[in-house]
Amino acid sequence: MKNLYNRYRVCRPACLAAFALTCLSASPSIAEANNLSSAVSWNLHLSLEGIDNFSGGIAPGAVGNATARAGFAFNTGRAGWWTGGRFVAQFLGIQNGNPENYVGDTQGVNAFTGLNRGALYKLYYRQNIDNATLRAGLISANDYFDSTGVASNFLNVSYEFGSAMGINVPGASSYPYSSLGVMASYSAGGWMGMAGIFEGDAIHPFRDPTHRGNMIWLEADKSGSLGDGNIL
Repeated sequence: MKNLYNRYRVCRPACLAAFALTCLSASPSIAEANNLSSAVSWNLHLSLEGIDNFSGGIAPGAVGNATARAGFAFNTGRAGWWTGGRFVAQFLGIQNGNPENYVGDTQGVNAFTGLNRGALYKLYYRQNIDNATLRAGLISANDYFDSTGVASNFLNVSYEFGSAMGINVPGASSYPYSSLGVMASYSAGGWMGMAGIFEGDAIHPFRDPTHRGNMIWLEADKSGSLGDGNIL
């Protein structure tokens, strides 16, 4: 029994040393976990809209529209991996009350009358390199090409894709649809140049990406101000 006790006393420092080394080796894993936690950002957006036709039109009455977006982004720089990288995922849900049934406007109150859907809207990777940006994955081309920043989610029939695109290319890569694609942009001196290629069927982006061909976009934008930049 005495011999067994002596053997335990001899082994004890070695066991304590091994435990200390284990704790030290686990410390980087805890730091990595903290980095991963700070690299993830969540977003939730809900828009509600009401339309009430008091008189005239087709019929008096009120309806409501709603859209919801939920998703997350993962920043590779904050995770301690590499700078400029970002993974994005977003789900989109739409409920439409068909205001045209009451208003009767020739142009149309809502560009997406009768559209009720829920689907994956964004799933892409973005990489920034100095003034250049590259995106690849599930993207809505109209988020970047031929877009107007003041357009709303609902009353935007006059603000999104031009009429030629909207009429002649049904199911184009425009809100609320998105398609598989690759695009790049470069900005300098107030100018931005963009180029991208997207599949032709944004309604069924994963069914057969090549059966309707592809869309190639080229665009150049100039930002600035007129005079002193003030509008009266």
